[in-house]
Amino acid sequence: MQKMNPITVVLFGLTFILTLATWADESKDASAQSTAKAAQVAPAAPKFKVSLMSYYYDIQGKKAADSQAYDFDKLNSRIDLMNLTYTISPDWTFSVLAQHYEFYTETIFPKFKNTVFEKSNDRTEGLGDTYLTLITPITFKNSWLVIGDFGVSLPTGTIRNKSILPGLQDYDLAYNAQHGSGTYDALAGLTVMYMQPAFQFGSRLFADFRTGKNPNDYTLGNLYKLDTWFDYPVRYGFTPRMTGYYRHKEAIKGFDKFRGRIDDDNFYRNAQKDWNVSAALKYQFQFTNSALSVGAEAGVPFAQGSQNVDNSDVTTNYYTSINMSGSF
Repeated sequence: MQKMNPITVVLFGLTFILTLATWADESKDASAQSTAKAAQVAPAAPKFKVSLMSYYYDIQGKKAADSQAYDFDKLNSRIDLMNLTYTISPDWTFSVLAQHYEFYTETIFPKFKNTVFEKSNDRTEGLGDTYLTLITPITFKNSWLVIGDFGVSLPTGTIRNKSILPGLQDYDLAYNAQHGSGTYDALAGLTVMYMQPAFQFGSRLFADFRTGKNPNDYTLGNLYKLDTWFDYPVRYGFTPRMTGYYRHKEAIKGFDKFRGRIDDDNFYRNAQKDWNVSAALKYQFQFTNSALSVGAEAGVPFAQGSQNVDNSDVTTNYYTSINMSGSF
């Protein structure tokens, strides 16, 4: 696997423009008159927008833990998102994001080689935590758009899961299948985009601040993530693009009274860092005379890396996504 300095990833420009605003160079009086006239004859702009998105990641373990306590083999995940937004005013939008996860993890335990305990195949699915956020534009000037958001994460995702594989329904899974934090968490984000007719690029900084303790008496570590993107739209709805991220998750705080301290869990309990830069192709189709659009995307990483306490290594082979959105 080709590794890349995370600072390079942070500075790497990439793009997915969620909305592209337009404006005219008019005087205040002319603009006000035009707005008043349009308000008399034009229907009200849609206040609600619903977006459905589904992501699939094909991941493969590459290196066993230094402790030799565990090794990852195949790891697949599907993340389904439903986002409902309501435009309160030109300056404020309220957003509800529901998440559904399906995880499949194959873990190898070298110390149990040639026994029935050598490999664990775990699959879970269920609702994740729910995000409630307020979004506001901060500035839009000289093709630069800056948007801020803040909110709260509701603990609707489970922290203890049972495998749904045949014969393992009573097998308690640890952090590899965790769907939520078990706590009410604070969310904050800042998105910066530069938009031109021929290309767009942007970045988003997101933070999830964990608070309190969950029912198992511990707190997940804070999560920080920087996403970057660069889009170059071409014809017929296709957009070649590059995407990248740098993610840092802090170590778990406290002692898990249900799970205890197990060497197999070192990867999940301690701090993790990972980064990824991918080449991708996106397709988006807007139905004529309709607020409905559908799209798809596929990407392959060409640089990625990770850091964790056991120097275990996993790589993403590829990812795919589909989406549908409509306004009313």
